[in-house]
Amino acid sequence: MLATTDYDETLMWYREDLGFHIKHEWTVPKFPDLQLAYLEKNGFIIEVVASTNTFEIEPAGDFSERLQQPGIRHFAFLIEDVDDAIAVLETQGVEIILSPTSFPTSG
Repeated sequence: MLATTDYDETLMWYREDLGFHIKHEWTVPKFPDLQLAYLEKNGFIIEVVASTNTFEIEPAGDFSERLQQPGIRHFAFLIEDVDDAIAVLETQGVEIILSPTSFPTSG
């Protein structure tokens, strides 16, 4: 589940830049400020939730500090060729914040 402050922009990015499609959208009468959607691609589903009460936090200064903050760290996708995928994303205007990197085995 991703909490977002901009429902439309989030859905647009996943649809246009990553090729997801909307599987289901809904609202919850008990929580009228919520917008919800399931986005799907190749059997992988992401739940997007937007609320007028969602707030943004300033990210930590560097990558190691970010690992200490609560929340979503990253998503992992299995792909055939990392370099090709990065090239496609860049041609679509996606900003690559951390280039593909190898990390020590985490166990």
